[in-house]
Amino acid sequence: MHIVVRPAKGFLYSTKVHEFPVDIEIMTDVPVEITGPVDVTYAMLTKVEDEDLSFGYGQRITPGKRPSIILTPSMPLLIQINVFEHDNDFSDFVPSEYRCEINVLVEVRNETKNQMLDLRGSFVIDIP
Repeated sequence: MHIVVRPAKGFLYSTKVHEFPVDIEIMTDVPVEITGPVDVTYAMLTKVEDEDLSFGYGQRITPGKRPSIILTPSMPLLIQINVFEHDNDFSDFVPSEYRCEINVLVEVRNETKNQMLDLRGSFVIDIP
């Protein structure tokens, strides 16, 4: 099982827009059952030149709760989140290169027991 995170398709990123949508895709090479909530545990946007300047959250949120989800190679799980969901001060959000990091916690059934997987993905984006 692996994760791909990327900028949201069709969204025009800018420091004038105080939203930062991210597309998250969780994929598998073999069928697997997700038995609990899919939790985004970390979603952070950090300025590449100044790691002290960051936006986002390091808390646990649950964008989707279902009793179980079956993932197959042809049917990945798609989620979109807004990294700025909990931010309200954008005075330091200036044009620059930023790194977006996402961690997702997934509980999967592994034959006789459940196993927690911590999936991590990132990308770098230049925001005008």
